[in-house]
Amino acid sequence: VTQPKGLFVKNEFPQVAAEYKVAFIGSCPGDEDLKQSRPFMGTSGTVLKNLIAGAGMSQMAVMFANISQYKVSTDNFPHNDPRVTESVEQLKQDLADYKPNIIVLLGNNPFHYAKPGETVDNWHGSLFRCEMLNSPFYGFKCMATYCPSEVFRNYEWMPLLRLDLSRVFDEALTPELNLPQRHYELNLS
Repeated sequence: VTQPKGLFVKNEFPQVAAEYKVAFIGSCPGDEDLKQSRPFMGTSGTVLKNLIAGAGMSQMAVMFANISQYKVSTDNFPHNDPRVTESVEQLKQDLADYKPNIIVLLGNNPFHYAKPGETVDNWHGSLFRCEMLNSPFYGFKCMATYCPSEVFRNYEWMPLLRLDLSRVFDEALTPELNLPQRHYELNLS
């Protein structure tokens, strides 16, 4: 299906190969994304790309995608909208083609498709493997963090976003999920 220019922004695969494979997933295109027909081209995309560079990665070597490739409301995200449903199916195919080692879920709207009912506040920076069968992220190693556009409204989240993204490079080198093993000893004398 050919989409009208300006109303639809395709997910963007890496333009150069790298030893790391990471996909950054946002909610939907913004106005600047629609003008340039590329994801993450606005101010929040610039912030994200600067943080990616600060974490040792090239913006040319990562995947940028959105849950909805159409512009929709991010405050009251229409999960059941046919445009969103179509976009989620396309995202599932694009991720299967790219096979990222880690998927970074930027904000609550993408995170909803990995852990419905949960919020990024409780999970930011945590690594997990998506176990929801109908999720576009099923089987992939994921990390949730704040969306850069949300950081503009709550600037105290900027250090948390920066910290979360600083961990992505190492995690993007392998699809393996190696969580720390903890051993607790109780009732010691």
